[in-house]
Amino acid sequence: MNKQYINHLYKQYQSGKLTEQEQKDWHRFVTDSGQDQALLDLIDADWYRTDSNVMPLSRQMQEDIFQDIIKQPQIAPSPRRIISWSRIAVAASIVGLFTIMGLYLYKSQPVDSPLSLESHDIVPGKAGATLTMADGTIINLSDAATGELAQQSGLRITKDSTGQLSYEIADATGHIHPMLNNVRTSKGESYRIRLPDGSLISLNASSSIHFTTPLIQHGRRTVRLEGEGYFEIAKDSDHPFIVETDQQKVQVLGTHFNITAYPDQKITKTTLLEGSIDITAFGQAQRLKPGQQAILKDNNLQVQNIAAPQQSVAWKNEEFVFDNTSLEDIMTQISRWYNVDISYSPQVIDPGFGGSISRSRPIEEVLRALEKTEGVHFKIQGRRILVMP
Repeated sequence: MNKQYINHLYKQYQSGKLTEQEQKDWHRFVTDSGQDQALLDLIDADWYRTDSNVMPLSRQMQEDIFQDIIKQPQIAPSPRRIISWSRIAVAASIVGLFTIMGLYLYKSQPVDSPLSLESHDIVPGKAGATLTMADGTIINLSDAATGELAQQSGLRITKDSTGQLSYEIADATGHIHPMLNNVRTSKGESYRIRLPDGSLISLNASSSIHFTTPLIQHGRRTVRLEGEGYFEIAKDSDHPFIVETDQQKVQVLGTHFNITAYPDQKITKTTLLEGSIDITAFGQAQRLKPGQQAILKDNNLQVQNIAAPQQSVAWKNEEFVFDNTSLEDIMTQISRWYNVDISYSPQVIDPGFGGSISRSRPIEEVLRALEKTEGVHFKIQGRRILVMP
């Protein structure tokens, strides 16, 4: 990747105009340890800018802030840094969001943490779900053996070696009687389902998908989502694909997108990665383009451009990714994935956090990473996490 192209990506990132391919190239650049010097050169170029509207700092003060940021310890070489937005607010006003994104990927050596732990029974989530069929049959997909699980009105239901649940039409010439199926994940579970039309759905923890086999009904393919799901829809121009949630309806022909619609949250987010989708809610309609996100809150539907839509589906790639994310949202994600309860001390301050770490890491490592911000501490008591200042 030459310097001219890196500079182009930098400018595109700052203006929020990265194309899908440029987003991939930009992510590859900032996460490549071999590009550390090029990354620092970009940081330095903005660090000493004199055309900023903020109050100028002395050269020594700028250097002190910069060193303070990059010296923040990391718990292990493999996960990447999680930082507090309030801690780097001064630096952010000078160098912009780009520097924040670059610095939290900076590598450092492991450092011990005083976190009080009793987490032997708390493990990361895994592939698992429960299938409930129309006749009342319940199959625990975590325990089910690989191979054919059931046959249902002309459909074969199987679990492959990767744990994916698949619906296949066993007899294309026969009549398939419509039957309602439900796949539900609990806390600490995620799962992938291939529908009879070839579409793929990934379910995050505490989520469910309802659909009627053989899926096509009244000229449409319709599923109902509760929680969070990532959709890779097979193209079929004759049969639009509909995803219904409690508050909105999404219609597509063939595309990739993510929907977050948990019942205990007041916001529904729909993020488009590929293709186009139409969203309707409370008499409002919006069409999304790749790199856009629809936010439904208080019966109001709005669309915004986002610089890194892949962050919205980081969970599907087994990562926590935070971008100025509130502590409450982070702990909600941790609660779902590690199947724990959360309690808060009244004095906790929420500065907003940014960074990423693998969802396969032990919970104590995730909490230690958050503690490095020096704004929050944790204590684990059984399956409850106490959040303290």
